[in-house]
Amino acid sequence: MLVNATAPAIKAAAPPRVTRTREIEQIEFGIQASIAENVFDVFKPLKFEPGHPSLYLFAKRDTLFSVEKHPTGKLLLIKELSEVSASNQDQVNALNAEAEALQDLRGCKHIVQIEMDEYGNFFRNNKLVMEYIQGATLKNLYSSPIDPLKALFITSLLLKALKEAHFRQFIHRDIKGSNIMVALDGSIKLIDFGISKRRFRNVSEKLGAIGGTLEYLAPENILEPNLTAAPQLDLYSTGILLFELLEGRPPFDFDGDIQKLSDFIIHPEEYPFIFEKTPGRLQPFIRKMTDKNSRLRPVNAAVSLQEVIALFEQQIDVNPDAAIKYLA
Repeated sequence: MLVNATAPAIKAAAPPRVTRTREIEQIEFGIQASIAENVFDVFKPLKFEPGHPSLYLFAKRDTLFSVEKHPTGKLLLIKELSEVSASNQDQVNALNAEAEALQDLRGCKHIVQIEMDEYGNFFRNNKLVMEYIQGATLKNLYSSPIDPLKALFITSLLLKALKEAHFRQFIHRDIKGSNIMVALDGSIKLIDFGISKRRFRNVSEKLGAIGGTLEYLAPENILEPNLTAAPQLDLYSTGILLFELLEGRPPFDFDGDIQKLSDFIIHPEEYPFIFEKTPGRLQPFIRKMTDKNSRLRPVNAAVSLQEVIALFEQQIDVNPDAAIKYLA
């Protein structure tokens, strides 16, 4: 049998693609470490009173949030309806829907997970038990423009979360910075599935009542309330969020006025996207993600993720100095 004497040398030589992949992975690791540093700068550790395993955090729209120490030492986030909210059937239904959604989303790496309390329950008496994520919301973390590589990296993590949710047939419908938790290690988790909609193969729940935050709300919520929930709803909001990360502000401020949103949908020429800091090569992607016609947006989060990964690599090539700082 003939032996190729050059085979070992060929094996030892790393293909260029492998070297390129490792370089990108190192840059991603550096970006995540940088994000973690940003989180540490704003994170405030919890301070429990001696003998008190529960700590009240805050109230949001008559919903109470607190943290409890499980007997094992694990920290649990408790989301509980106030007495006022518990008498409102819509809010009760929303919390029930969130509990059902999170039960079906167990095991998703980039989505907040339900936990069991000391009695073995994750949902009882209008209380939802979840993991407590030590960190900060994306909204609290960045209020001014961040560099394109970091913005694209964060967007890729969000799209991974949406890919998981959409694969499990859930449309989040309220993508925004305050619904994205950034943990101390720089990873992210998507939270608040209270107004999410479920899809069953070719049948989806109707959009129904307008839900979500106006600045991030896809136009079809207004134009076609009888439309079925689809991934493009979340992709629109993701495009708006990417714009906000790059520019330090959402593209539009409707000030809670749904009439302004309606005007934007009917007369989009009066509400142009004004890019000031966004690199030119990223602008077409943002425009596609936020197209008023949902059929012209990417078909799902997996497709959008591949586009973001490609843009990330292109950004490294056109501005290597920006990438090198993450390799230090």
